[in-house]
Amino acid sequence: MIRANSLPSLISLTPRPMPRLQNKKIINNNKTMKRESIFPVVIGIIVGVLIMIFWQFSVRLTNATSALAQLEQVSAQNTATVNQVVSFINQATGANKTTGAAATTPTDTTPAQ
Repeated sequence: MIRANSLPSLISLTPRPMPRLQNKKIINNNKTMKRESIFPVVIGIIVGVLIMIFWQFSVRLTNATSALAQLEQVSAQNTATVNQVVSFINQATGANKTTGAAATTPTDTTPAQ
């Protein structure tokens, strides 16, 4: 025998057909992205940009270091050339010759000392 109190519980347990969607199409194309897949893409782009910035900084630093080494080498060559020219002029004019008590030394000619 079925009691009147148990009738609503039996109705809720009976399977019901699902309502059909009429004239409504579900659009499923590749233009819609899930929100979860956007964050890794943004993070990947940011990391890629940071890597490119550090790589470019490293290349510029390497170029500056090589330019500085070349400048040091040219400066050393120019210093040697200037020293040779000065000693040639000194030899040609006879500035290195000692003539008695009136001889000058390189320390006497520099006003900074």
